[in-house]
Amino acid sequence: LPPWRAAAEPVDREAVQMQLAGHAAACDPDAPATIVLSSGTTGRPKGIVHCQRALVSNALASAEVFLDEPHDVRLAWLPLSHSLARTGDLGTALVRGACLAIVEDRQRVLEAAREVSPTVILGVPAFFERVERALANGRIKDLPASLGGRVRVCVSGGAPLRQRTAEAFAAAGVALVEGYGLAEAGPVVSLASPRTWRGGTVGPPIDGVLVRRSPAGVLEVQSPGLAQGVIEAGEREVRPIAPEGWLSTGDRGEIEPDGHLRIAGRAVDVLVLANGEKIPPADVEAVLAEDPAIAQVCLIGHGLRRPLVVVVPEPDL
Repeated sequence: LPPWRAAAEPVDREAVQMQLAGHAAACDPDAPATIVLSSGTTGRPKGIVHCQRALVSNALASAEVFLDEPHDVRLAWLPLSHSLARTGDLGTALVRGACLAIVEDRQRVLEAAREVSPTVILGVPAFFERVERALANGRIKDLPASLGGRVRVCVSGGAPLRQRTAEAFAAAGVALVEGYGLAEAGPVVSLASPRTWRGGTVGPPIDGVLVRRSPAGVLEVQSPGLAQGVIEAGEREVRPIAPEGWLSTGDRGEIEPDGHLRIAGRAVDVLVLANGEKIPPADVEAVLAEDPAIAQVCLIGHGLRRPLVVVVPEPDL
């Protein structure tokens, strides 16, 4: 229970433990446990089939990255149908026995943070960028206080995080780190902590996960958290996703000497201009996105003579 709220009735811990033991005994850890609906980066819907063993192993390894405290409180505001939230919020809270505070209205995340004083907040880059803008224009005066006063770490996932956002959080006294993954892999592949974070990287692989680089520069993953298979839209059969044990992520990346991963974008997203010149858009977009005047940016130009950039200006500037 939350440390600030007393139980209405005493909890019979022995009865709860016996109930859990019964569920565990009846569970087949290798049978399909859930189907996660995902469009991934292709935009084509598909169902990712996971077993209980894969889900638990990924949650345990993810939880080990952080030094949890006895009264940790997680603030969960992402939909739990999302694989990032299901593992990063729900799964890790369950295996750690931590308190999970669910925010029903995602427009009131900061209000909820001030009420429950979380120690860990998981989110997507867009949320942290909005907080960064509020900090820059003075709407937020004290970042730790606005997040409840107890936050030890914020974790960003689901998309690339601007380095300037992480630096703004660090300068204001809150650690903001990145992780990397995909639904088919558990979903967590790598995860940084405040002790290991380095700008531009997404941390080292979590325990039990192996990452290698193909000759084409694409990252491949081997993990106990790999999904059993995938059901494509319009199909009924479950198709294995990694028959030989290695899953191709489709992402270009680098593995640094200390094991940290650096993601360079989707392999299929390389633009080929009319003169045959190849341009990786993610590299260009990452540089432009660091400009405070740019809210969003997208490089286009496949088949054209020169690349073009579509920019959404930062409203406050």
